[in-house]
Amino acid sequence: MGSRLGVAQALIEDPETDPPERHPRFRIVVIPERCKECGLCIHVCPKNVLEKGTKANTRGYRYPVPARPEDCVGCRLCEFNCPDFAIYVVPAR
Repeated sequence: MGSRLGVAQALIEDPETDPPERHPRFRIVVIPERCKECGLCIHVCPKNVLEKGTKANTRGYRYPVPARPEDCVGCRLCEFNCPDFAIYVVPAR
């Protein structure tokens, strides 16, 4: 019985000794060719997940990139505010 207790204790995460892993819970999908670089998605994000990218689409507009996807809370404000439907958010798993 003592060995079973030891296994159970090993499975319990202690937030003070085991920092949470920084894996994204959501995937931010950008469709570069639809973007017109308005920046609305960047400005409405409450967690500052998005940044203006360095690459441009075929029309010369720099599209956003998820610079901090692990901070995304899945609110989809970027998706709802994009006038060109160039971005959407889906669960990572």
